[in-house]
Amino acid sequence: MRNKWNRKNALWMLLYAVLYAVVTAVVCVTGSIHPVFFVCYQITAGLLLPPIIMRAFRRVQAQGAAVCLFLGMLLLLLIINDAVLWHVVPLIVITVLAETVRGMTNYSWSRLTVKNGQGMEKQLCLFIFADPPAGRESCSSEP
Repeated sequence: MRNKWNRKNALWMLLYAVLYAVVTAVVCVTGSIHPVFFVCYQITAGLLLPPIIMRAFRRVQAQGAAVCLFLGMLLLLLIINDAVLWHVVPLIVITVLAETVRGMTNYSWSRLTVKNGQGMEKQLCLFIFADPPAGRESCSSEP
C-alpha cells in the first residue's frame, strides 16, 4: 500500500531523500564555482528538485513523507556543517505546510474535502500532482 508505512515505502523514501540531498549538493557546488553559476543555481534548484519531491509524494502517500525528506536534507546540512537557522527554519516551515496540505487531501494529492457552513462535504479535485482517473476530466463519480 502506498498510503501506509512499510519496508518498501521506507526504502523508497530513503532513496528519494538521498536523491534529493545529492541533487541539492550538486546544485550548491555549481553555485560555488563561479558568480554566474551562483545566480543560476536557484533556477537550477527550482528545475531539478520539485520533480524529485513530487515523485516521492506520488510514490509514498503516507503521513510523514515530507518529514523524511526534511530529515534527509537536515542530515546533508549537518554533514556539510551548514545547518544554520537561515537554512533550517525555511525547511521546517515548508515541511509543516506540505504535511498540512497532504493531510487536507488525505495524503492522495487528488482530492480535497471541504465542509461548507451547513456541514455538507464537497470534493475538490487537485490534479496538480496526480493524474485524473482514466477517461475522466474530473474527480466526479460519473465517467
